[in-house]
Amino acid sequence: MMYLIHKVFILFISLNSVNISGVSINDFSTGKGDNNEDKKAIECVAGFFEWYKSNYREINLHTLIYTDSSANFQVSLPACRAYLQQLKSSGCISDNYVTMWMQYFNSKAEYFITNHQSEGPPEGFDMDFVLHSQEPELVLKNLKMLTYTSRTMSQNTREVIGYTQWDDWKYVVELKKINKKWHIDYISLKEPD
Repeated sequence: MMYLIHKVFILFISLNSVNISGVSINDFSTGKGDNNEDKKAIECVAGFFEWYKSNYREINLHTLIYTDSSANFQVSLPACRAYLQQLKSSGCISDNYVTMWMQYFNSKAEYFITNHQSEGPPEGFDMDFVLHSQEPELVLKNLKMLTYTSRTMSQNTREVIGYTQWDDWKYVVELKKINKKWHIDYISLKEPD
């Protein structure tokens, strides 16, 4: 009986698959929600990742870290603000996302003042902040292979999961509906246990 339920569930999910610009979207909500809103939330995430891929080089021209006169790493807060504003210009990022990352950059700026570092990758700056990867080009190259599902958290919040081609690696994206449009509040990467 359980086998039959599992097969029906898989069939239901596959019947609700949508393809937008080559991105596979499983428009299935595991919570009580509006599948149209789930689809819009997924479109926001998939659209943002595509926007990020198109603008990746320009966005990452911002020099978030510099070396001071003692050759120690320091955080350039103006560059961090410009980096976040450029991400926000995508139209997909919420003020909460910007605030959270600005708090992170401020805390790292304070950290480097008292914890001098001059070698190796600067602590906390050894990965792409959007993709949470030390190999963002590999992830960007494979964006079209992501498949998405959406889970309703509340009427105005969703959690979109972007499944990668790598076992157990998935993006967990929290969204909030602001002025009738979905915005990304948080992106994390769930790695294998």
